[in-house]
Amino acid sequence: MMRSVRRIGAVAAVVMTLTVVAGTSSASPPTTTAAASNTTAWWVDSTWISPLAGWVLGEGKAGCSTCVIIKYTDDGGRTWTMVPTPAGRTLLSGGSTYTCQNSGGCVTHLVFVNREDGYLFGPDLFTTTDGGRAWHREAGEATAALQIVAPGVVWRLTYDSTGCPGPCRITLLQQAVGSSTAWSTVRAPFNGTGTFFAPQIVSTDTARVLVAFYGHIAGGVTSHAFFYVTGSEGRSWSLRADPCGRTGRVEDDAYDTSATGPGVVVVGCVAKSDSNTGFVLVSRDGGRTFGPRRPVPPTDLSMIDAVSASTIVLATGNISGGGPLTYTLETSTNGGVTWRTVVRDPETLTSSTPGESYLGFVSLTVGHWIGYGNKLWTTTDGGEHWTARNV
Repeated sequence: MMRSVRRIGAVAAVVMTLTVVAGTSSASPPTTTAAASNTTAWWVDSTWISPLAGWVLGEGKAGCSTCVIIKYTDDGGRTWTMVPTPAGRTLLSGGSTYTCQNSGGCVTHLVFVNREDGYLFGPDLFTTTDGGRAWHREAGEATAALQIVAPGVVWRLTYDSTGCPGPCRITLLQQAVGSSTAWSTVRAPFNGTGTFFAPQIVSTDTARVLVAFYGHIAGGVTSHAFFYVTGSEGRSWSLRADPCGRTGRVEDDAYDTSATGPGVVVVGCVAKSDSNTGFVLVSRDGGRTFGPRRPVPPTDLSMIDAVSASTIVLATGNISGGGPLTYTLETSTNGGVTWRTVVRDPETLTSSTPGESYLGFVSLTVGHWIGYGNKLWTTTDGGEHWTARNV
């Protein structure tokens, strides 16, 4: 099951920061309530190649609280071992361009294709072909998104600056997994100039791939997303307007997209005037058409993952700011018609909390969630029940 990598600086981060103090839910009683806990590391991303084999990316090295750390498990998360990180002082996120350029680089996301070939990126890019024993820093422009789009093929979106106001002059590149050859350019009719947030590459497990550009929902101008779609692995493209549309005179905007199966695409939508009013749309034909709107619970939900056209999971994530917040996870088994709160995790954010999270399924039954980053949540029954572990 190919999974779309979470966006760097996701649109929901801005929306949910505005509501962080009120982070409660009126949905049905949860099956799990977690107490806050403390660990040395703070996790922001994860990647899995099977229900047993996966990695987590975080920060918290001894003597360098912002330096990246990576851990690996081959038993579904019961035990973890450290994986070497790039030589030097590689930072998580990093903040300023100056900080990244004058350290060992800055990263935010991690993707492994198999046990040997992996990518550590956002905005700098490191690659490994030996399971992380050695990392090679790639030259070139900053990386905004990276995704497996076909067996043995990875796409990467790069940009040359961030001042227009988001990633500017975006280029789509591709490379064969494990290849030592240079990245080649994929012809695409976009450059990202003027978009506020980094884009998202969404694979549908077919030749059809979507590249989503999201707007600034908290801003005062139109923030509809738009999707560039290819059904030929980049040889030709079409433009798809934001399927979220409007509710009367109120603008509704896409904030996250997930795909699974062949052709199942689920889009999360939110009302521009009210970040707690949203719905999901489900497509069974790769995003060409969508079914009816399915309202979601009025709570701080910012990530979506489609397990199938019927099973959809929503979760809190990508939040920065300060104050109390209850992270929640909602599951639907009927395509969004009804929802059940399956996790409530009350936490307290601080100004140093990284605004990055992870939600993804590696099979129809096994999935993982990083909300508040001191723990990893796991489900083995398709999202009905979740267990939290310190990594």
